[in-house]
Amino acid sequence: MGGKVDINSQRAKPAKSVQPGDVVCMTRGDFRLELEVKGLSERRVGAALAAELYTETAASQEARREAEERRRSRDDSGRPDKRARRALKALKSLR
Repeated sequence: MGGKVDINSQRAKPAKSVQPGDVVCMTRGDFRLELEVKGLSERRVGAALAAELYTETAASQEARREAEERRRSRDDSGRPDKRARRALKALKSLR
């Protein structure tokens, strides 16, 4: 789920120009990132300078925090350990 970009609530192609005041929404992982363009640069600049040219909306920041909390709260310990594998094997053999 990625690669979807909207500018002012309209689907955008890669060459679409933006202006200060435009709202850019993009899918990043499990959530939508919503940015407001503050300014433009005449040439390519580094990430630190580019970050000064946009701001993330308050709603987007809150959604990002909630997604992070959901991700952390999941009990996603990865592979089952030896005891859990044996329990799974025992359950499967009951079928």
